[in-house]
Amino acid sequence: MLINQTMDSDPDRILQYSNLDRKIWVDELNDFVPQRIFDAHAHLWNDAFATPATPHNNDWRDFNTGLTELRRISALLLPGRELHFLAFPTPINPVDFDRLNSWTAEELRADPQSYGAMLVTPEMSGNYVSEYINRYDNMIALKPYYTFTSVSNPMITDYFPEKQMEVANSFGLAVVLHLPDGPKSALSELENLVAKYPRIRWILAHCAASGNPFQLERVIERLSDLPNIWYDTSGNNEFYTLMLLLKYENRQRIMFATDNALIMGGCRRGKNISYAYTTHFLYLKDATFRIYEQLRIMRQACRLLELSSSEIYDLFYHNTRKLLEQLPPVQKNMESGK
Repeated sequence: MLINQTMDSDPDRILQYSNLDRKIWVDELNDFVPQRIFDAHAHLWNDAFATPATPHNNDWRDFNTGLTELRRISALLLPGRELHFLAFPTPINPVDFDRLNSWTAEELRADPQSYGAMLVTPEMSGNYVSEYINRYDNMIALKPYYTFTSVSNPMITDYFPEKQMEVANSFGLAVVLHLPDGPKSALSELENLVAKYPRIRWILAHCAASGNPFQLERVIERLSDLPNIWYDTSGNNEFYTLMLLLKYENRQRIMFATDNALIMGGCRRGKNISYAYTTHFLYLKDATFRIYEQLRIMRQACRLLELSSSEIYDLFYHNTRKLLEQLPPVQKNMESGK
């Protein structure tokens, strides 16, 4: 019987590679996962930038994760692969955002093929965001987060105000957007924003936050008609959600991602489950990593839909690279030889 478990506090024990992990990788995943991977959703964190007011109501801030640690995790979970990242700070508030965002940008300089997103709060002015983006040429996206507003049942503009959208649009940035209630309730607002800010590339995190597929099933046709929408697969363990995207969306808009940090995201042992109209993550005794559960459903869906090897490579690498190459800051870096 699978039971809910209290989270282990020792990252080395959490990340201890088991015989089960090895069997799943060798028997199911090694021949499926391409040699080059671009992880479109990963987290960095350094608790040095916490403040006395920073909450400690979960384990997100317990384990520091710089680029070295992120690479170590990736080498363990995805052995023998070349990896690059779109990474951003773990969304904890309040912290010293200026230093945390700057540290993230400096960490990512060690890999010129990786890029970052600036963590933003609704209180940040447009000028502040603009100055930061001008300061760091490898920060090519913004990352708002819905818990950064006290508004109940927030609209997108409650946690990502239009003063910041105007900056993103002027620079031609990406925006990594986590929809708190999935795409159904936010679709009309998203349609308006996509039209109003045509230079923003919207990345809908976690398969448009559709861990329960009923959300996506009802709106996938309208979403697929919108320009400048992409999806990252991080945190999705729901087979039908992925099938909906692969069948009804432009597959070039779907990007592999892990949600990894030192003990977050794909590093967790267990999986997301959906039931009725909600979702829940279970920490499961003797389970494999959540990212392996995600990869298993990706392999199954790709097999059933008969994706070619080039389409699978696109999912894992090329789609994210093509998106990045559309962004003016990345184009500028490429022209300057960075």
